[in-house]
Amino acid sequence: MVKSLKRMMVSIFILILPFPVFSRDVNWRGTDEYGIASDPTFNPDTLKGNPKILWQAELGRGYSNVVLSGDYLYTTGSEWNVNKVYCLNRKSGKVVWTIQYKCASGNYPGPKATPVLDGDNLYIFSQEGQLHCLDSKTGKIKWMKDFKKLANLKPPSWGQAGTPVILGNMILLNAGDGGIALNKTNGAFLWKTSGTSGYATVVPFKSRDSQMAAIFGYDTLYSVDVKTGKKGWSVNWKNSSNVNAADPLIIDNRIFISSDYNRGCALFEITDNSIKKIWENKTISSHVGSFIYKDGFIYGINGSPSGSGSSINCIDVKNGKSQWKAVKGFGSLVGVNNYIVFLGEKGDLLVARLFADKYVEVAGTKLPKKGLFWTAPYVMDGRLYARSDRGNLYCIDVK
Repeated sequence: MVKSLKRMMVSIFILILPFPVFSRDVNWRGTDEYGIASDPTFNPDTLKGNPKILWQAELGRGYSNVVLSGDYLYTTGSEWNVNKVYCLNRKSGKVVWTIQYKCASGNYPGPKATPVLDGDNLYIFSQEGQLHCLDSKTGKIKWMKDFKKLANLKPPSWGQAGTPVILGNMILLNAGDGGIALNKTNGAFLWKTSGTSGYATVVPFKSRDSQMAAIFGYDTLYSVDVKTGKKGWSVNWKNSSNVNAADPLIIDNRIFISSDYNRGCALFEITDNSIKKIWENKTISSHVGSFIYKDGFIYGINGSPSGSGSSINCIDVKNGKSQWKAVKGFGSLVGVNNYIVFLGEKGDLLVARLFADKYVEVAGTKLPKKGLFWTAPYVMDGRLYARSDRGNLYCIDVK
């Protein structure tokens, strides 16, 4: 029997889906394993008409999302082959501290992974494969690993993207062709693989008494024993660009995966040492974004950037059949209470009911157009954070 963990996840390469929980220090997708935040102060009516922007900040190029703790907000950006790490006051948006380090901006410039907090440690994974451990209070570098030099790592075409995952005393990364594990205190390698990385974030799960991880590589989904790094079952999953970017979704003893380039999606059943396909179709071809799961239904984005036919889709997990689709263009979505919050790449911000039988939109607004909004919205404590690829970060009142 496989049991999924309440985990800190990341999705991906360019698009990042945080699902925070109200009034807690939160990393990435937070503690809700199916991607639905609980925020009793969230009011959809605030997103009718002109949004109330509390503050905005300029961060430089990139797709990194934010992580919050107490009065502080952390994120990253890039300018002219220099990466910057920011600590902002989350109430005012003012800079508390910032550090910078050399890093090639790359294709689709800037960092893709989201920072991760663990106590006073802040972990930053760059598009080139540098992992920094910083003091979250001061920004002081505690240690740094450069995987291109130390692990013969080959970043994928658009740069490293998977957010670090903290599991016990280790850090797990989708780096190399089968992942890398380090001691979170000092950065010492516990095990490592070389070769080309995938884009998605590592997803931990348990199989009987073994702690495993699902690693969505550039052309294969692997299961890995996190203690040893030994690979178990695998699923070949190729597409024309070798971009598997959306995080695998584990639902009890099943795992759902999806990618774009006309590849589609599939659901598998996991047993002790093997995996069996339940169904496969093209109801959701996710370019970069991860998913919401609730009461037997999966919600995700089907389609590509700048694709006029891109849509929000709801499918039945039992058979993969489409329940409804809403053609809203390319974007990302998160769950908040009983709502879907969708952010389109052109700044359209929509709220719909989290219903499996029909799409019911209840609010909508538009953000100032400054670049493309491929990073998912982040909702916490009555505030919504939205970032463009040019680094414009908006804090919006949604109480």
